[in-house]
Amino acid sequence: MAQLPIHQELTMAQYQYSGRSNPCPICDRTKDKDCRWNEEVVFCHSHIDQDAQVKGYVYRGATNDGLWGQYFAAAAKPTKPVRPRRKQDYFYPSRDGQPLVKVTRVDQGTGSKYFVQQRWDGQEWVKKLTPEVKQQVTIYRYREVQRAIAAGQPIWMVEGEGCADALWRVGIPATTTLGGSKKYRSYGNYNADLKEARLVLCPDQDQVGLAHMAEIYEDFPQAQWCYVYPDSWRWQNLPKHGGLDIADWITDGATAEQVRAAVGERRQLNPDPPASNQLLDVPALQTQIRDYLAQAPSELELSGQVVQWHREVGLSAKDLWSLIKPIQAELEQVEERDERMAEISQLLKIGDYELQLDDYLHADLAEPLTQIANWIGATPAAMLVTLLPVAASLLQIGTELEIDAGMGFYVPPILFTGLVAPSGSKKSPIQRQILKPLSKFQEEADQDYDWAISEYEVDLREWELTKKEERCDRPRKPTPHEYHTADATREALARIQSQQSTRGLLVTPDELAGLFKGQNQYRNGRGNDKESLLTAFDGAGLKVDRASGFRISIPRTSLSITGTIQPDILRGMMGDFSDASGQWARFLWCLLPLKSAPFPRSTVRYDISERLYDVYRQLAELTPRCYQLTPEAKVLYADWYDQLDQRRVTETHQGLQAVYSKMQGYTGRLALILHCLNASVDGCLPAEGVSAKTMTAAIKLTRWFIGQVKLLYAEGDTVDGALEPVYTKLIRLSRVRGWLRAKDVRNYERSLRKASSDIIRSHFRELEAMGYGETRGMGNRLQWRAMVDEVDRRDGGVDERSTAEKSDKSDFQGNGRRVDRVDTVTAEQGVYLSTEIAKSCDIQGIRMVDGVSTNDLHADGMSTEDVSLENKAVQVETDEPRLKVGDICQYIGSGLKMLKGLNQLRIEAIEEGIAVVKGPGWYVSHQVSLSDLALNLYA
Repeated sequence: MAQLPIHQELTMAQYQYSGRSNPCPICDRTKDKDCRWNEEVVFCHSHIDQDAQVKGYVYRGATNDGLWGQYFAAAAKPTKPVRPRRKQDYFYPSRDGQPLVKVTRVDQGTGSKYFVQQRWDGQEWVKKLTPEVKQQVTIYRYREVQRAIAAGQPIWMVEGEGCADALWRVGIPATTTLGGSKKYRSYGNYNADLKEARLVLCPDQDQVGLAHMAEIYEDFPQAQWCYVYPDSWRWQNLPKHGGLDIADWITDGATAEQVRAAVGERRQLNPDPPASNQLLDVPALQTQIRDYLAQAPSELELSGQVVQWHREVGLSAKDLWSLIKPIQAELEQVEERDERMAEISQLLKIGDYELQLDDYLHADLAEPLTQIANWIGATPAAMLVTLLPVAASLLQIGTELEIDAGMGFYVPPILFTGLVAPSGSKKSPIQRQILKPLSKFQEEADQDYDWAISEYEVDLREWELTKKEERCDRPRKPTPHEYHTADATREALARIQSQQSTRGLLVTPDELAGLFKGQNQYRNGRGNDKESLLTAFDGAGLKVDRASGFRISIPRTSLSITGTIQPDILRGMMGDFSDASGQWARFLWCLLPLKSAPFPRSTVRYDISERLYDVYRQLAELTPRCYQLTPEAKVLYADWYDQLDQRRVTETHQGLQAVYSKMQGYTGRLALILHCLNASVDGCLPAEGVSAKTMTAAIKLTRWFIGQVKLLYAEGDTVDGALEPVYTKLIRLSRVRGWLRAKDVRNYERSLRKASSDIIRSHFRELEAMGYGETRGMGNRLQWRAMVDEVDRRDGGVDERSTAEKSDKSDFQGNGRRVDRVDTVTAEQGVYLSTEIAKSCDIQGIRMVDGVSTNDLHADGMSTEDVSLENKAVQVETDEPRLKVGDICQYIGSGLKMLKGLNQLRIEAIEEGIAVVKGPGWYVSHQVSLSDLALNLYA
């Protein structure tokens, strides 16, 4: 005899019999064995008719021989297996085989599910089935079913595409209808599709499934029936929903022969017990509502269904809607969850990515600037964003890069940049490091001007004392050379640029907010300061004519801007972020996070100003010329240009459209400035052609700037109710503070300041459901925290077109040599930063760093060779990839709890199986065993 499936074994299990120590659950009979029962049913010999009321049991009539009353366990429900978390697509092509309808089943891994129906519009799948599409819907697997009918095979009608597929896998033709129960007559013409078919109706083991097949039976009265688990007593005590189905039976081991052997006539099953004896099963009703709403009914269809539910369960329409609305919100949230998770993951990765300056700058600048940024609690990107416009302003007017002569496409070295940072984010130290040498230039220029004025006054007096017939040309009054200014009014800029028609100018306002707010402030808002500033971005000529006779005419200008602004102020100025004038798209933004910067316990002078002074001097002395792209660089640029253009066309956000457009030209500007800057650091003249390596760096940097704009615009989306940026900010906040309460979030996130605590706690639960952390406590004590290891392992990768991606170092070294890594000498030692320009030192640029002997950093007087951990890799006996200095790793050990889950640890040095590691923005390093580190392959 063939082995019965698991569920049949349960229902055919040995009975227990009444006896002395085993009373009947219904009548407490102990004197004999006349009563028997198993886990599903009790056959009571005392109460054959319904003359016993036992809580937990439902009377289903007497047996056919009239000797026992049948009492079923009211709480007994089928044990339906929980499906794993996944998505499954099912397709309903049209009768001619063209795409028509797609059904996506989403199992959440908890036993709950929902369905999404989409139609093909000729180009893509879109939601909501139109009436025309509904009429074209066929039965599931239409063409295969038609072939089976033609071959004379019986067709099993089941509930659900998964059940039909399960039967096909064992060689039994099967089909189903779109929408499942209560939707049989809502689509197509199934009667015509199954004409001449020998139908076998196979209901799920629940009341809804039985009713669904009964409705189909009305159209096919000759159909036979197949009851899953045919010997199960559950057919006499069916649950409302969630019963076992044919797929469960096959999973339990039922063969095709057993399924075919179960085919027979329709059974006369016992009627439901009277409604008066039943309590409303609210969870079952919620499941029914959820299943119905997952089919995306129209408002009219939903209203009609509410009336039907009112008749079936007796609840008022108001009570029903109170159940429906939360489920609707939940389904919408779940449906959008995958997209939201992908967006959060992208925002996190964009925000967590840290620029490596040696990808863009010569090593003689990249390394010290990176060190200084880490010591003062800034980011290397902030240094670069301040440095580039300074370099641009020093290049003489006439310097440009030819992108394409045929298009007339030339770009000047003009940059507008801004650091977006909250108060206390070390903005001033960053600017001081980069602008101090420029201030030295200005000081020297002012001294030269004072000397020239003195000479001019002497010459003028001599000229005036000379007889008219003996006079030469009147001495010309000298003009000052302005390297930078904080005044950005149109008249001030026009005056300065008219005095230095071959030189650029850097605008460095104390706050960019003052620059934007101050436009036209002296003309009651009726001037054109803003328009003039936007025009200056292109380096166009400047012409001013006043009724007073004041006149300025300059063929070309060069004006760069750099400054800082607070995030909330900038978002307020951006308004709806549509950027109609393109003002905001002209700026390259750098979002500077708030980072710790402990006071150094021990200091050493580390000066970068002199080196920058030399570089600035070299840039200022370069002869203006038109540079060109090498053929390889032009191919790279053309491909990147096309990518940006495609994104501009497909982007729906007006502000981002402007960004993609401006970034096409900005890529060339960045390439030009990097080309000249790195050559100046190397002490040589820039080559005529901008190389492919420089263009690659410029493209990568442009991607990073686009990512910064996306972060900025994403936070603006919170005004419209977008949750992704809010959740991203909460994850970052929790990384620093740990467990968060509703009160903490309300004080931190401005978009939730008016939200109730219950709303904020619902966000906590949603973050937990998405896998971004965990909760603890109940009710008003509920708290949430992000789990770093879970957050960093999310799958949704960053689109490589939207931000910078990790790549091999560009290694801008030229003929220069790399400076010593001062911070690897000791993991705990602070360093004093100086921006003073040494007066007594011979100018050796960054090579002065070599003169700072690391012996001075150690009380024991050991030499650098004795203590340096730099570049001394050790061999580790392991099958894992060999770790080396510079690798990004994940901590997998258990000894250092503060490192648990971190996966952005950079190896600074290695010696004797010990690695010195540092995380993004850390002030101190940690020593970790190499065996506790694993290479982060996704870094």
